[in-house]
Amino acid sequence: MLTRRQRNGLRVGADRAAQAPSVHNTQPWRFDLHQDRLELWLDRTRQLTAADPQGRELVMSVGAALLNARVGIASVHQACSVDRFPDPAQPDLAAVVRPALADAEPGLAALDPLVPLRRSNRSDYAGAAPTEVVELLRAAAAAEDVVLHPFDESQQRALARLVHVARAVQECDEAYERELRIWTSRPARLHDGMRREPTGTARTGSAAVPLRDFGAGPVLGDDASGGPRGQESVLVLATRGDTPGHWLRAGEALERVLLEVVRLGWQAGLVTQPVEVPATRTDLAKMLPPGLEPQAVLRVGRAEPPHGIAPRRCTADVLRDLTAFPEAGPGPAGTSASGGQPRS
Repeated sequence: MLTRRQRNGLRVGADRAAQAPSVHNTQPWRFDLHQDRLELWLDRTRQLTAADPQGRELVMSVGAALLNARVGIASVHQACSVDRFPDPAQPDLAAVVRPALADAEPGLAALDPLVPLRRSNRSDYAGAAPTEVVELLRAAAAAEDVVLHPFDESQQRALARLVHVARAVQECDEAYERELRIWTSRPARLHDGMRREPTGTARTGSAAVPLRDFGAGPVLGDDASGGPRGQESVLVLATRGDTPGHWLRAGEALERVLLEVVRLGWQAGLVTQPVEVPATRTDLAKMLPPGLEPQAVLRVGRAEPPHGIAPRRCTADVLRDLTAFPEAGPGPAGTSASGGQPRS
């Protein structure tokens, strides 16, 4: 039986987990708080079935939530143990977090104040990160057993061509276009999805790699012949395997890197299209050291912080409190303790 302090630590972890980044801000997670543990579940109802049919980005999103949970628990001076995908019979149970009798994980507590400050920045950058910053970010990824590989200018040019190919493939897919429209036109009351950028914020197209258009209109100068055009660092997050377990760790590493970017005073954003299309992802893997699988492409550089805040569901909307039910049966969060219908 946990002490009240330990259980409150898990509640803090759940609150931080709900603030994690996710693909198209789908927030594809549910959490179960038991008397002795916090469970993180994949919410398949929020999967991007066209852009992410395997659920790789969904699992990475929950991995980011898991890292935030660990950060929140460390912030109240508690340690935790994590079982990742502990039950093959329940493949949507991504992780189980339990308090542990040990010192809090070094370095995580310092990231807690940065969780609400982290924002994806899709603007043009005006300065690449210096080597010492890149090395700190690589160390953050390595702490999660993930590799962060920097691309030189030649590799950035090749990556820019892959982005154009991936974009062309996706724009020919009616299901992908329909899915994108759904998640960029969500009612404000739902507190999720992407907001279309006003036309006045159209980018100049000077990024080293082309960026996905979420409704800003044409991106000036965005062609496949040039590049790298931006003053930014381009880093590829990669794992030594390509299973859901590796995807989960990639999500943890990604969020840890993004929080470190904030701590160091820089800006970061993702380029997801080349890892969403199988053919371009295969070509991207060939640009990495042998044995590595690309999971995400990051841009890091100098830029003005983005305005406003991303829509976010309340923790209460994604957390099922089962602490009053000692033997509540297993099941994805969002269902009743007795196995009833999902909450509205």
